[in-house]
Amino acid sequence: MFPCITTCDVSKMDSKFVQKLFINLLYVIPNVEVLILPRARHLNYTQLLLRRIMLLSRLREFHFHLGCTREIIIQLSEHCPRLNNLSVKDSKRVNDKCVRHLLKLRGLLILEITGTSVSSNGYEGILSGLPEIQNVLWYPPIDPILRSLEAPLHSVKTFTGNTSDAQLLVQKCPNLTELTLITIPEETSDLGALRSVATLCIYWCTSTAIRFSNVIIHLGPNLTVLKLGHVGEITINDLINSCTVLNSLTMSYCNIDHTGFLDPALPHFRNLRKLALGNNRGPFDFSSILPLYINLNALRLMFMGEITDTFMRQTVTAGGFRNLSECFIEFCGDMSMDTAWLLLQNCPNLTKIGSIGTWSRVYEDQVVTFLNSVMNFNFSLDVLR
Repeated sequence: MFPCITTCDVSKMDSKFVQKLFINLLYVIPNVEVLILPRARHLNYTQLLLRRIMLLSRLREFHFHLGCTREIIIQLSEHCPRLNNLSVKDSKRVNDKCVRHLLKLRGLLILEITGTSVSSNGYEGILSGLPEIQNVLWYPPIDPILRSLEAPLHSVKTFTGNTSDAQLLVQKCPNLTELTLITIPEETSDLGALRSVATLCIYWCTSTAIRFSNVIIHLGPNLTVLKLGHVGEITINDLINSCTVLNSLTMSYCNIDHTGFLDPALPHFRNLRKLALGNNRGPFDFSSILPLYINLNALRLMFMGEITDTFMRQTVTAGGFRNLSECFIEFCGDMSMDTAWLLLQNCPNLTKIGSIGTWSRVYEDQVVTFLNSVMNFNFSLDVLR
């Protein structure tokens, strides 16, 4: 470790001995601005950290999951005035007694306290007392907290939570740019007022087709990123027709249906650059429209039996996938190294290909031959197993 280090991510450090040694040596890097610690809660570790925080006056970002304590929060509030990003999720010893100390961190922009012992009343105090806070992240129902706030949270840009009142969300967080919903409200038309939302994520929602369609119709025209996970009753027509400027689409473990013809000339197909699909169900076969995405740069397909050597050959031969720079195909249909050669020969921008170790008819000697050719012809291509 050197005094010039400003960013230090040791979150993957597993050894308790090495963790303790690292904390003991924090005085060697007094200029560190970003410190991401491993999840830990043993007493020796936290007590030693407690004595070192006073040395970290330049700290702007601090992550310590599971083991953070009220005493550590107090030290941060007293010695780290520049702190603007704090994540202490799953730390049960962070509770409502920490709130008044968190409020001393007036420059705090990002705060994650999910899984701690901070109550709804405590979180309300945090949201109303931090003037620059930019995120709301709260998994229990948040409507009571929002209703109790006297003024809108104009600084909040990202919301992740569970709300049943779209109108209330719009009133209290009018300037959202990123919205993650754990449930879809019954009445969604008010969400259309959130004109700045460019990123929408919906997870673990069992919704009716009507409610999902309403959300997409109201927010879709402005979206550039859409992520859907474990969402039921998705009508793909509404998504494609409404999300005209979408840049990135991720759908996994969703139930997908369709209602008739999809026009290949729709701007959605031209504008999408990143597509990730995996383990989706329902009567709609997404592979039937994959060739329509003519400008894709990144493609990830998982657990799609329809994706085979034959499908890839037909699509690429017809002019599809020619702009790919990244292609990951995992646990799909009948796949061999023929697809790897096909992409290499027809996708001039390709820089990453994977995960060939999951392809059904790939053997080690074939991979070695392919890698040797990549090196011999000096291709800039990462092949991931």
